Amino acid sequence: MVKPCKNNALRSIELDSSSYRACSSLGRIYSVKGKVDSAIQYLKMAIKLNPKDLISYTELGEIYLYTLNDINESIHFLTKAKSDSAQ
Repeated sequence: MVKPCKNNALRSIELDSSSYRACSSLGRIYSVKGKVDSAIQYLKMAIKLNPKDLISYTELGEIYLYTLNDINESIHFLTKAKSDSAQ
């Protein structure tokens, strides 16, 4: 199931490189597959395209907390997600 989703997200980015949703989706797919570097790359790309993308901030916070054990980076991203959601 993950492979068709990954292919669809890659195709979406190919067709529209400004699609933050496709970048976020691909980042989450890579996260599930354990490809942390790729996940971070695409999630940060999604945030660059849409700085109010709460899902990408939250996913990055979880990657840094649970996978990389980097509490400071996790707090940074999760705080950003929380502050943006309050607006």
